[in-house]
Amino acid sequence: MEEKKKFEALQYSYENAGQFRAIAAILGYSEEYRNGDITFSKGNETYTYPLNTLKLGNLGDNRESLLEQSKERIISFFDKEQASNNFQEYS
Repeated sequence: MEEKKKFEALQYSYENAGQFRAIAAILGYSEEYRNGDITFSKGNETYTYPLNTLKLGNLGDNRESLLEQSKERIISFFDKEQASNNFQEYS
């Protein structure tokens, strides 16, 4: 029995249905809404999800952790001392 391929859009983080739909569109999927479900299709691949499920996003409990990690990366990128040293180097 052939295993069904996973929908590639699921590997991306999204906060709501609109973001998920945009990800799918960028990946080349068309969509059709019917009876509370959205079906994404490309070639012979089709994936159907309840709209209410997509509205919840997929960040869940990890959201705070992901935001904190992102904040730390940004803070380290904008290290004041390093920025001052770089500025003085080119003065």
